[in-house]
Amino acid sequence: DVSGAEFNGIIDLLAKGPEKSLILDHKSGSKSFVEYFAQLEAYRDAVALQIGLPKPSIAIHWIDRSSIEVMAQKT
Repeated sequence: DVSGAEFNGIIDLLAKGPEKSLILDHKSGSKSFVEYFAQLEAYRDAVALQIGLPKPSIAIHWIDRSSIEVMAQKT
């Protein structure tokens, strides 16, 4: 990060197509999407630099809720 902060993490799933990509992160517990946004935004920035495509969409698979939450983004 430009502030000097470092993040150590592993992307759970990266789905890559010819023009778009999606990061899916598996989570459990009662937290919300917003509480993981900094982590997922760091993943988005890293992936965009590596694959040369626009920032990927991001989604969380809530394991214990049996649901997927996707952050909508403008195209």
